[in-house]
Amino acid sequence: KKDVWQTLSAIDVSNHTQGKNGLTYLSWAWAWAELKKAYPQAVYEVHKNEQGMPYFKDDSGAVCYVTVTIDDLSHEMWLPVMDNANKAMKSAEYQYKTRNGEKTCHAYTMFDVNKTVMRCLTKCLAMFGLGHYIYAGEDLPEVVKEASFQKSIKRVTNAQKLIIDELVEDTGTDLAKFLGFFAGKAGFEITTISELPADAFQPAKQLLENKLQEAA
Repeated sequence: KKDVWQTLSAIDVSNHTQGKNGLTYLSWAWAWAELKKAYPQAVYEVHKNEQGMPYFKDDSGAVCYVTVTIDDLSHEMWLPVMDNANKAMKSAEYQYKTRNGEKTCHAYTMFDVNKTVMRCLTKCLAMFGLGHYIYAGEDLPEVVKEASFQKSIKRVTNAQKLIIDELVEDTGTDLAKFLGFFAGKAGFEITTISELPADAFQPAKQLLENKLQEAA
């Protein structure tokens, strides 16, 4: 009889993941359904603070905790509440510096907490083997392959970068969200306009020009 790790780590999750801002996320609904198929008695617990809220906070931010139990085996996992730029969200917004200037990390809402709880659940399932390679300890050959792949990608030219720079400024676009959108499409992290793939220039330009026209 296979143990829990052997059973869950053998499940192919590749068709149920999504890339965003250089990270890979697994559908929590699909992951939980697969777990219950294999282990119908499995349960999970969302830990709550003294006020009954599903997170714990201090001056550094907020963290969610989840415990999953399969038969007599339990694992606990935690995950900070983060924004689309993967910055720790706090109870009040704050500014931080980047290579592209000062940015704002907005205060978290219960919507952000809810997303974190469910992402924490899928991360906890990885401790049992389900989609474990998505998180820390991914196959090194794939990491090397990805780095080599990114080096071979043709990027936007300096002239194209200046056009996008100007449009981003003119439209007041949140650069982190803008780059995150194209990172999700490209399947790898994009942190500056210079890193945009050449074939993303026209779609990016069109998107910003449409936004500019709508504001006119």
